[in-house]
Amino acid sequence: MAAQQNSASHGTGLFFNLYGKSMNTGATTAWGWGVSRLIDALESTTGHNIDPTRLGVSGCSRNGKGAFIVGALDQRIALTIPQESGSGGAACWRISDDEKTAGKNIQTAGEIVGENAWFGTPFNTYAKATSTLPLDHHMLAGLVYPRGLFVIENDIDWLGPVSTTACQEIGQTIYGALGVPGNFGFSLVGGHSHCAFPSAETTDLDTYITHFLINNGTGDIKQVQTSSAKVTLSTYYSWTVPTLS
Repeated sequence: MAAQQNSASHGTGLFFNLYGKSMNTGATTAWGWGVSRLIDALESTTGHNIDPTRLGVSGCSRNGKGAFIVGALDQRIALTIPQESGSGGAACWRISDDEKTAGKNIQTAGEIVGENAWFGTPFNTYAKATSTLPLDHHMLAGLVYPRGLFVIENDIDWLGPVSTTACQEIGQTIYGALGVPGNFGFSLVGGHSHCAFPSAETTDLDTYITHFLINNGTGDIKQVQTSSAKVTLSTYYSWTVPTLS
């Protein structure tokens, strides 16, 4: 759908064959477009024994970035489960830059645009000036509202455990302000290899799968907020979270 071997991959893949190699769309958004076309096909055909109203999307690492964006862009996804997506996924660009300044070996926006073609070329302008961005990735989580979102992270420095924890806990305030705090769970359990799912998160994962994909999101669900990386949210914002309708 969209190649992502390196930063020179931009413009390669089926999405660009259709819309033109000069399109400035990033690979992850092109993946989202492809998933949406798959759902179109499921909705317009029969005999596949798949309920298109109970679809989940997941992936780890770069595929976690893609899964997060797919869930944000297509409202037909009932449950989004990005795993260890780090920068470009669960982490906030500004916080990652702060962590880098503090000496952490963490992936930042400036590094990510040189590594691969995951993001559209207009983002390059802001990659080394994230304070000028009019948004950050807590808003990416907000785009999934009110649907199910269960973010899984790790304590690997490159992924930015402080950045992912703070960013997603701030994202959870969006769900809370809109009255469905339990629909957004965040869990960071360390001590395991990248993309190796820890057994400690099985119960929480099963709860979200059962609630959104089996029970169709009916009833209440208790919010999950677990992380070995402790943060003080007032470090990152000073406003009072409103109650929205």
